[in-house]
Amino acid sequence: KDGSERRTIDNYKRKADMLEVYWREYQENHRKMCEFAELDHVYFKKGCFDTVEEVYSNIKEIIDKTIKQLLGVSPRRPEAGETKPSPDIRIKQQVSVSQRRLEAGATQPQPGPAFDVTPQRDDFLPSAGGSNKLDEMMKKQNLNFKALMRTMSKTQVNKFENQWQFENALRSLDSRWREIDKLHWEIEGENGSEDINYQELFCEHEETYIELTETINTKMWSVKHRERSAPQMDIPVFHGTYDHWVSFKDLFSEAIDKNPSISNAQKMQFLKSKVAGEAERLIHHLQISSDNYKPNMSAYHVSQSITCALCNTEHALWRCPTFLEMTPLQKSKKIEQLNFCQNCLCNHFKKPCISVKRCRKCLGKHNTLLHDALVDQSTTTSAKPNAKQTNSEATKENTFRSSHVSWDDRSEILLATAVVKVTGSDGTQHTMRALVDQGSQLSLINENAAQILGLKRAHFKGQIYGVGEKENSSKGMIEIAIQSTHSKFSFATNVIIINNLIKRLPNNTFTKPSSWDHIQGINLADPEFNVSRPVDLLLGADVYSKIMLGGILRGDKDEQPIAQQTQLGWLLVGSMKPYYHCNVVLNNTE
Repeated sequence: KDGSERRTIDNYKRKADMLEVYWREYQENHRKMCEFAELDHVYFKKGCFDTVEEVYSNIKEIIDKTIKQLLGVSPRRPEAGETKPSPDIRIKQQVSVSQRRLEAGATQPQPGPAFDVTPQRDDFLPSAGGSNKLDEMMKKQNLNFKALMRTMSKTQVNKFENQWQFENALRSLDSRWREIDKLHWEIEGENGSEDINYQELFCEHEETYIELTETINTKMWSVKHRERSAPQMDIPVFHGTYDHWVSFKDLFSEAIDKNPSISNAQKMQFLKSKVAGEAERLIHHLQISSDNYKPNMSAYHVSQSITCALCNTEHALWRCPTFLEMTPLQKSKKIEQLNFCQNCLCNHFKKPCISVKRCRKCLGKHNTLLHDALVDQSTTTSAKPNAKQTNSEATKENTFRSSHVSWDDRSEILLATAVVKVTGSDGTQHTMRALVDQGSQLSLINENAAQILGLKRAHFKGQIYGVGEKENSSKGMIEIAIQSTHSKFSFATNVIIINNLIKRLPNNTFTKPSSWDHIQGINLADPEFNVSRPVDLLLGADVYSKIMLGGILRGDKDEQPIAQQTQLGWLLVGSMKPYYHCNVVLNNTE
């Protein structure tokens, strides 16, 4: 449709550029449709993309072929005495025309930084033919360029956080550019491509507009993608272990903390769902709100690296080779000198220890590295008589103890205890101590152990009655999975949650008797049966019937407890006479 006067190289190159712009926009729209549209849509059934791609290839081939023809064919036959101009000379002649126009008063626009849109000139040259209509269109286009540049200068993409801000900016830019593009084709119809200065200025604004819209779309779709995929990301649960903190912090920071499309309240809710154990105890008292999110995150950040108090090396005390080589008594004394907590081996400046971890040997509230030292101290203390104890104090002590066991026959009753593995909500197995009681109709768990497991509670309405019809309110019910520490035997049972079960068993720590030959060489369900420590579980008659086996071992004397074979190991049950008991009686007598 173009006349001979418009069949120029510049005109066809400009058309090639416009074709590429439209093709890129079509490809972007096709990508969006592939993500959100249904595959049974008529667009996909008829193969519209393949058809348009074929049309694009044909048009591009025609334009490239025409440009090559214009470069290789002379515009006219030279007359006699006139030399035939080469294609290069003809192109130079076109450029010289543009230079003469610029010298007449036009200045060529200089490219500036991205989105730094400042007017390069206030008006355009009058049309070559002096058309008043073309001059009016040029002036109107100049105003359109100014309006577009003002809109671009007000578009601060880096400050956008919500989707509506991106969409509003795109609508404003699109409205401005539609006016420019519509008038541009009217100018093309009147003037063609004669005004090179206008063509360059138009192309410059077009490139800036395309670059800005691509930037807005890229960031907007990136925010949408993170918003859609953030709740599905496999961020590991953080239990408070120092070794896992760096990986958890990096993943959570990139996926959630730096996501502008998620509010602080949503970030805090996601944070509380991804911490457990000791880490969860730091923030469990804070409610989910926007104001509490930043204090939550700051609670997990450490301004300085951990430094050992012994060797000043970047590791914790429980990993220090010097500390590990010490004897149990030396470790205990060193902890006292440093004013460290016996449980977490840290200095929290006399504040209550928030660590939920316990000794792996006896489940006591002390570190496993200090177990031997503390057990020796407890045994020595219980074996020594108190010479300064008055008769009234001795009477009071006897009266107090008589509420638990009978001291008339000076014996200790061993109850059947077992150490088992209980699976928590995150799959971690926790070592707990259980009392196997065939006289109980229910299985129970104390509140502290239930919080450590973190399992979902079910409603349980009822009262628990013990000896003397003493009432104990329940705190709900959970289903736990228990596994033996000696084999792969496991089972599941429902337990009722109450505040407290029973006091420490046995009543006092004593030395393991070496004369009990019948328990030598067998796997005891509670290897540390002689250490007085808390009980976390009470397993009732229903569990007792599941774990019992046929074996029974008896000692040489009646004062020695019997051993019952179970799936959890050998249970020790019965009366005994601790050696330290005689010292106490003599002391009270004196």
